[in-house]
Amino acid sequence: MENKPQKVTVATIGRFLFGNRQAICDIARCKRGLLIGFLLTLSAGFAREYDAEYLIAEPWHILISAEASLLASFVLFVLLFAIAKRRKAKTDWFFKTYLRFLTLFWMTAPLAWIYAIPVERFLEPLDAIVANLWFLKIVSFWRVVLMIRIVMVFFGGSLFASAIAVIFFADLTMQIALGFAPFPILHIMGGVHLSDRAEVMNRAVIDLAFFGTMTMPIWFVAVIIVLLRRSPEWKTIESMPDTNMSRGLKRTAITSVLIWMAVLPFTQAEQHCRYRTDSMMAAGKIGDGLVFMSKHEQSDFPPLWEPLPRPDFREYKPDLTDIMLTMDETNVATWVKNIYKQKFENYIGIGRSPYTVWRWNRSKDEVETIIDTLEQLADGPDYASKILTEMSRHIESWDVGLVERLEDMAGQKRSD
Repeated sequence: MENKPQKVTVATIGRFLFGNRQAICDIARCKRGLLIGFLLTLSAGFAREYDAEYLIAEPWHILISAEASLLASFVLFVLLFAIAKRRKAKTDWFFKTYLRFLTLFWMTAPLAWIYAIPVERFLEPLDAIVANLWFLKIVSFWRVVLMIRIVMVFFGGSLFASAIAVIFFADLTMQIALGFAPFPILHIMGGVHLSDRAEVMNRAVIDLAFFGTMTMPIWFVAVIIVLLRRSPEWKTIESMPDTNMSRGLKRTAITSVLIWMAVLPFTQAEQHCRYRTDSMMAAGKIGDGLVFMSKHEQSDFPPLWEPLPRPDFREYKPDLTDIMLTMDETNVATWVKNIYKQKFENYIGIGRSPYTVWRWNRSKDEVETIIDTLEQLADGPDYASKILTEMSRHIESWDVGLVERLEDMAGQKRSD
């Protein structure tokens, strides 16, 4: 049993995040608690995106967290409400109970503030990705455990039933999210060598997908059992008496949003460069995009950013061959040229042996298109020479006419 209802303060939120029963009860009954939860969710959105998106032009990124949590909380609540009714719980009408549950759901938002740590600024790129993945694991695990505790307190559920419902929902949500994630999972499983950045992220995604898929039948059967059983009975938190919030909590929630708005002008310069470049390249204005990048140093862009196209993340436009041909006619900065040179070498199948062998397992027409491009590039003879050297073991399987064209180009390099 909880003690006498208390005013909700900043300290209450702290105790809530560690699963304190009294704090959960007080927040569930709190007047205007939903508004405070929304403000904290907005603040969490800023923490995620302040150094990842150009929010001045695309402010809707801030609302993604709130929109996603609305859908997620509603689906989870429907499942829990059905179990509660099955177990004879006396509740307020559906939407009133849901809004109280949503308040608790949104109050978990401060856990996402950990994403605001700019690890990209003081760690190497791959280390920064690993650190961010660890942040994701920690926050996800904490949220699952906290939601189990919330369900136990709010609905009066047993540990077993609460855990099964929450874990089933978490696994299902994760599988759906991974289905829309921009990671070429099937490609990497097929032996394709991705960039170092993509490989680190894909390993994490594949591990999650494998574990989630293997355990989903267990959670599904278990949640059906929980739904069918009528005992033990559940009892939701009584809506009365209401609790009030302190002025300090109101100020903290408002300040948590205003601080990020004040910080934005100092964090968006890099994102502005990224946004301008990606917009031009995506619109097919390749020359303008190359010139814009060349007017800046690489350090003017976000640390982990790379220009379009990003085939490792299923972003294939603009066509890389068009970029290479345009670069021959444009005065571009060395760092820009080096990035696209590496992209092109990966694309045509050199520089990452033995993982690039698969790239020549293409139709004759596809290979011919690549060779047509090489014949138009100033560095075409150099690329042709590398292909002949690194793919020499497989040259017998190639079309004779195409090999002769490569040899002619490589001969031009030697004569030069």
